[in-house]
Amino acid sequence: MANTLTGLIPTIYTALDSVSREQVGFIPAVARNSKAEAAALDQNVTAPVAPIAKTVDIVPGPTAAGSAEQTISTVEVKISKSKMAPVQWNGEEQMAMGSAGSYNLLLADQFKQAFRALANEVEAQITQAFQSQLDEASSKNNTLEAQLYQEMIGSRFNSSTFIKDNLAIPADLVQARFGQAFNIEAGKVVATDAAGNKVFSRRRPGEMAEFDEALEYLIEQYPHKDHILKASGHSGGGSQQTQPPLGQKTLKRSAFDALDSGSKQAALKDGMSIVD
Repeated sequence: MANTLTGLIPTIYTALDSVSREQVGFIPAVARNSKAEAAALDQNVTAPVAPIAKTVDIVPGPTAAGSAEQTISTVEVKISKSKMAPVQWNGEEQMAMGSAGSYNLLLADQFKQAFRALANEVEAQITQAFQSQLDEASSKNNTLEAQLYQEMIGSRFNSSTFIKDNLAIPADLVQARFGQAFNIEAGKVVATDAAGNKVFSRRRPGEMAEFDEALEYLIEQYPHKDHILKASGHSGGGSQQTQPPLGQKTLKRSAFDALDSGSKQAALKDGMSIVD
């Protein structure tokens, strides 16, 4: 027996009326043309796109004020999926439910679920397209942030007078250990201590510390500072020689053990010798 849909039209419209008002997610934000009869699966369709409207002041006169000319652009749309949600009954099932008087209600609910399933397919595809664009933009933003960080903070480590004059380890190791304490806020380099408090200048009360002053403060709070500071030049009982011989790169094991894994790898790659 062939399927006859005429008797189902009222039920389908009842279900469609319910589901079509459930406008959530990305679906209301995109254009829809359900009358592209000529479009087939994997076929491209050229759809017109209306430009953003601009407002003008109303001026009394025989003609409209301003120019109403617009350039209509187009976008290529590909029919990538052709889906259906089957709703199937046989005669015996329909008779059994019909005698209870709940067949039409259940059938309407089935069509509602079918429309929802199809809407969810569309929503998922639109979300995937937006997510791809969002991921691409996020990746570009992260790359730009890394470049900005290296330009504004990495360059300060490399050119730091305090590091050159006072520390016995190279600038890249200092950055590997203390770089996470520096951030960029409103285009300026700002340092924070281990407790997350911003480092203010001791020379200019009320102002943020400049890079070298902030780094000096952070190293003062570092438990193993004696192992990375250059020797003071004192000798005799009780003095501690921390300056390695000229041309030799050494680092005490206690200071090496205090570094994170990235800093340890950087030290070894830089030819640093670990001494007890």
